[in-house]
Parts: sequence; structure tokens; C-alpha cells
Amino acid sequence: MLATWSKYAALLLLVSACARQAPVNDTLPELSLPSSWQSEHNKSEVAEADWINTLNDQTLKALISEALHKNFDLKIQRARWQQFEARARIAGAERNVQANANISAARRHQESTFSDDYANTFSASLSLSWEIDLWGKLSDRSKAAALLADASLADYHNLRLSIASRVAQTWFTCVLNYLQIQLIEESITSWDKTIENAESRFERGTITALDLQRLLQARHADAASLAERQQQFKENKRQLSLLVGRYPRDEIKHTEALPSLTTAPPSHQPSTLLTRR
Repeated sequence: MLATWSKYAALLLLVSACARQAPVNDTLPELSLPSSWQSEHNKSEVAEADWINTLNDQTLKALISEALHKNFDLKIQRARWQQFEARARIAGAERNVQANANISAARRHQESTFSDDYANTFSASLSLSWEIDLWGKLSDRSKAAALLADASLADYHNLRLSIASRVAQTWFTCVLNYLQIQLIEESITSWDKTIENAESRFERGTITALDLQRLLQARHADAASLAERQQQFKENKRQLSLLVGRYPRDEIKHTEALPSLTTAPPSHQPSTLLTRR
């Protein structure tokens, strides 16, 4: 009887092992993602209008304003934009009626034996001309000049944004260097206390010379890192002085903490754009 039940159990195990399980669909759903990111642009918006205020740092805001005021490249770009604006107005005026007026005066002297004769002559002329834009040459020229003026204005705003962002980036780098210096100095102070305790323990024989040497090496590594950070700090402050149009010195006062941002970046922007910025 036991052998019969053993045969039935073995048969059931064989059937269950041979049974085919239903396939599991583990494929990911297909998503239709756009090949490129697009966003509407408003020409009236100025890129650096709001983000400077969100930094909550009046000193940085004053430095950016000083840099925009003293930068010669920005002044050249502004003059170039004004030049293209004047050309666009001239190109648009060619489609209007042209009026030319001329007024002249002359005095003639004729000398004779008995008398001198003087004659005054005056003349005035007015001419009107208008060119028919039959093939669209004038309108195309006016549109091209307007587009060049818009492109020059966009270059001007882009240069303003580039200068402001470079000043802000260098400023925050200086603040970061300062915080790193403070942290390394605190670490060196902590190492000094640890080494002092370790020396007393070494004299009592509780630690080896190798343990003490490792602590000294860690302290020397932090000291070398501190000197490097201090040099970077001075170089970044000199670079900041150049950006704002001053003599390259490390005399610009900085804040001792990074600002707290009140607004987050827009959620509709792609991550590649945020990492590139």
C-alpha cells in the first residue's frame, strides 16, 4: 500500500514538473518621447531680470551691476546694436517718399571803369521721388535689416547674461573656498588634539609609533590642502576683481555663507539643460 502511494506521489510530482507555466510579460511599455525639447520664448523677457534677485545677496547684486557698467565688450556690443538699429530705420525709410530741398544764394561782382556792379541771385528747388517696390527688393532689405538688429539685440542680452553669470559663479566659488578653508582649519585643530592625546598614549606604550605616524600624516595632508585652498581663494578673488572692472586684488569682501534660494528651477525644463547650466 505504501509503495502504491509512493508511485502516485512520484507521478504527481512528474506531472507538475512538466506542466508549462504561463509566460510573464516583462517587456517595458513603449513611450513616445520627443527627439528634442522645445519651449515658447517671449521676446519681451530679459534673461537676467529675475534670477539675480532670487540669490538674496545685495553685495553680489552690486558687483554684477558694477561689472555690467564697466565692461567694455558690453559697451561695444551695445554700440553695434545701435548701429544696426539705425541701419534698419534707414532701410525702412527707403520705402517712403523721398523729398530733397535745395536753397542757394550767390553774389556777383562786376567791376568797370566808372562803377562797380553787384548782382544777387537766389534759387530754391524741391524734388520728390518714390520707388515702386515691384519685386520686393526694398521690403526684403528692410526685413533683413530688422532681423540683423534683433540678432544684435539678442547678442547684447546674451553678453549681459554671460557677464552676470560669470560674476555670480566666481562669487559663489569664493564663498565655497572660504567655507572649505574654515572646515579644514577645524579639522586641523581636531587633529592637533588627537595627536596630543596620541603622543601621551605612545609614551605610555598603549599605541605604536606607526599609529602615531599615521595621525601625523593625516594632519600634514590637511595642512597641505589648506594651503592649496587658500591659494585658490586668493586667485578667485583676483579673478572676481577683474570681472567687475577693478585692479586684480583679493580685497573684495564676501559673505560667509551660501544664499538660501526661495524658488526652485522650473519643473518643465529637461535635466540636460539644468546640468549644462
